[in-house]
Amino acid sequence: MAGVLLGDGFVFLLGRVYGERALKLPVLRTVLHPERFEKVQEKFKKYGKWVVFFGRFMPGLRMPIFFTAGTSGQISFFRFVLTDGFAALISVPIWVYLGYYFAHNFDELMSYVRRGQTIILVLVALALLGFGIFFYWKQKKESPS
Repeated sequence: MAGVLLGDGFVFLLGRVYGERALKLPVLRTVLHPERFEKVQEKFKKYGKWVVFFGRFMPGLRMPIFFTAGTSGQISFFRFVLTDGFAALISVPIWVYLGYYFAHNFDELMSYVRRGQTIILVLVALALLGFGIFFYWKQKKESPS
């Protein structure tokens, strides 16, 4: 928990102290490009601390959200740590338990992964089929008879 809060607090303070100048750093530029930064800024202005809370549950978006929270000036460091800490009280034990459980049940984990892959592939195939039918229907409708 301490490591989670230290890491998140560091990202927040990086945004607070260096602001948008930090976006010029090569490490940050690859993760937080200007389009993503603007998108997160809009969401943060609209929903405030709720973005911080739900950001804890969004791998890949967590760092841009916490950095933007720091640059926005709309949330104090104390409120950020409280909000993030409350969300971490939910997420960290879940991930620790899942890691512990599946470390001892690797075959079951692989079964879930294979099932999940199958479901994803079926959904992608259905989506492609749906898009294909839609574009075929649209082309047929637009072409002169």
